Amino acid sequence: MRITGPGDLAEWLQVAQSIVGIIGLPILTLTLLMIWRQAPYAHHTAMSLRDSGILLHAVHNLTIHRRYMREYPWYVWERSLRDIYNKSPILQRFLLEHPDWYTDGVHRILTGGSPTPGARTTS
Repeated sequence: MRITGPGDLAEWLQVAQSIVGIIGLPILTLTLLMIWRQAPYAHHTAMSLRDSGILLHAVHNLTIHRRYMREYPWYVWERSLRDIYNKSPILQRFLLEHPDWYTDGVHRILTGGSPTPGARTTS
């Protein structure tokens, strides 16, 4: 079919607009559904980043306070570190997957025990 004038063009544009609307609505709905389903994962990621940042800061403080602030009540830091660790499955899995990254002292503070036997290399 040939477009011969402005009236024909307007008619074709209305048809094209209807087709785009019919196809676009399910795609928009699917996109919104996928965003809604990803929200818990984004929240989980943000919380794990927050927890790992807190743990990293606390482990750093472990070195500083043990060395320079011996009169500071260390058991308070130790209790808070263990509490952060116990409430974060991400940190628990991370420590289990990377036992060689932290000293036995850090393992004892966080878990109450040493790393899994054989998991750490002795060097």
